[in-house]
Amino acid sequence: TTQGDTIPYGVNATLAPTVWNVTNGTGVKVAILDTGIAPHSDLAIAGGTSIVSGNYTDTDGHGTAVAGVVAAIANGQGLIGVAPAASVYAVKIMNDSTGSISDAIAGVQWAIDNNMSIIVMSFGTTTESEIFKDVLQTAYNDGILLVAASGNDGGLVEYPAAYATVVSVGAVD
Repeated sequence: TTQGDTIPYGVNATLAPTVWNVTNGTGVKVAILDTGIAPHSDLAIAGGTSIVSGNYTDTDGHGTAVAGVVAAIANGQGLIGVAPAASVYAVKIMNDSTGSISDAIAGVQWAIDNNMSIIVMSFGTTTESEIFKDVLQTAYNDGILLVAASGNDGGLVEYPAAYATVVSVGAVD
């Protein structure tokens, strides 16, 4: 624990706590492209947008969970994320576990236009899209770190994680 915060297994497994004395995410802007982010005492939402509804509040829970893994704050209670001082931005591209590539493209474009440092995409599809690949290439060329889930079924790496410009993240067991 860190001052009453619990460091989850996954955060310890990344060895993130060993670099918090060098960087804890301060000044890093992370766009979470997902189901939005709900208000939570362990999260400091810096802003965001919704491509699919009137606001970026998460009614599914997935985007909020992803935001917590990335940047649950060090507030003396609850969990702590990999980069607890990073600024998280909710980019709601889905209302539930389904979405469209066009909404994902719009979310990436928002992240580019708003000078994000990192784009986190915890979703995947087996469908390759040249337009999606191109907007991700633009983000990459702008110096944005792209991170995506590799998939949940143990099969081939899904898109966008399968694109060369994207860091693919998957489970180890």
